Amino acid sequence: MFIFLSLKQDYKLRLVGHSLGGASAALLAIMLRKKSKEELGFSPDIISAVGFGTPPCISKEAAESCASYVSTVVLQVMPNLFVGFRIRFLLSSFVELFVICNWVVSLLDAG
Repeated sequence: MFIFLSLKQDYKLRLVGHSLGGASAALLAIMLRKKSKEELGFSPDIISAVGFGTPPCISKEAAESCASYVSTVVLQVMPNLFVGFRIRFLLSSFVELFVICNWVVSLLDAG
């Protein structure tokens, strides 16, 4: 990959991951951006990272310093609901899932 990027001057390297993979992509981008052009064989300025649902993995100061090349996407399904309602919602969802699974198993057994 490094040889390819050194030959293709107009290409960029974007590291992408989900959850722990997003954190790994962000950390790798930070580490690679600290290398020199001579060490990498290409400009470190072409490196960026995008994480989806990335857990916090660096300090606030470090996050602010790499904000120009590391992005995260966070989706909160129920951001403003209080905890008790969330727990009841999750429990009812699990009960519904359990009922559906039992129904499917009964159909399979009957067939």
